[in-house]
Amino acid sequence: MQLILAGHTNSYHTYSLDEALAGIAKAGFKYVELSAVEGWTEHVPLDATDEQIAEIQATMDRLGLKTSALSGHSDLTTEHGLAVGKKAVDLCVKLGLNLMNTAIGGHYSEDENKDAFMANIHDLADYAAERNVTLGLEVHGDIMATGQMSIQMPWGGPRTGHTGSISTSTVAPNSRSSFFCFSVSRTGVSTLTWQYRSPG
Repeated sequence: MQLILAGHTNSYHTYSLDEALAGIAKAGFKYVELSAVEGWTEHVPLDATDEQIAEIQATMDRLGLKTSALSGHSDLTTEHGLAVGKKAVDLCVKLGLNLMNTAIGGHYSEDENKDAFMANIHDLADYAAERNVTLGLEVHGDIMATGQMSIQMPWGGPRTGHTGSISTSTVAPNSRSSFFCFSVSRTGVSTLTWQYRSPG
């Protein structure tokens, strides 16, 4: 996975997508993470049409920007959040992206129920892996507050067909400014990396 520095349209939460992209380009960024977070920063609708995507791409081309990832946060402790997460993966496919960032409890992370999260994350990861999309989980909130806590999650717990193991050789144990990136398929964990993300 190539490490790049990208501007995030969520930094322009109260602005339009056009304003966000213009600001990111003016700041000197060449890459952008688009926000498609239901109920929060909906710069790209989860059900974006081909015409809407073409308009977004045309704006980015004009500004010299390339998309690096999609912010598709949803509350993965709920069935609704799982369904929204799958819609975000589908949007990644439409956008030609292979990285979707999210978090356990969505953008609020108010109620992080580990059991509920673990009941859903493998389903979402399988769905993403089948579409060649890697999930990035924010080191954020309570359950995944640090790199060490994230690695200690029961990723390879009891699950039919799941036999993967996770290597921890690249873990930044106390980092609060990283993404835990992985892809879990029915045959196991296929990708695990730590990607630096600046605080703020």
